[in-house]
Amino acid sequence: AILKTGRCEFDKKGYREFVKNIKRKIDLGAPLAWSVVLGIVPENPPLPQLFGGHARLIFGYNATNNELLYSDSWGAKHTRKVMKMDDAWAITTGLMAFESKHRN
Repeated sequence: AILKTGRCEFDKKGYREFVKNIKRKIDLGAPLAWSVVLGIVPENPPLPQLFGGHARLIFGYNATNNELLYSDSWGAKHTRKVMKMDDAWAITTGLMAFESKHRN
């Protein structure tokens, strides 16, 4: 809770940029590689890894509910997951877009 408050309340500019970057890239059709620290916010279904670094793929967002849509590499139960943006920002260590050099 302390980390989440610190990241979201005391780094409001960083949080706004995080959300803006996700929306902009997803709207352009570019998925995002997302590096996180596990064990900070509760997740469902439970994770096979309780804490430490991990990578995920962000493929969408829900602006109405302020959520991002992502996938994990841990099998069928983890292919489409949802997390509140403030929880996502609290655990984020990096974000990288996949963009094509060629437009169709």
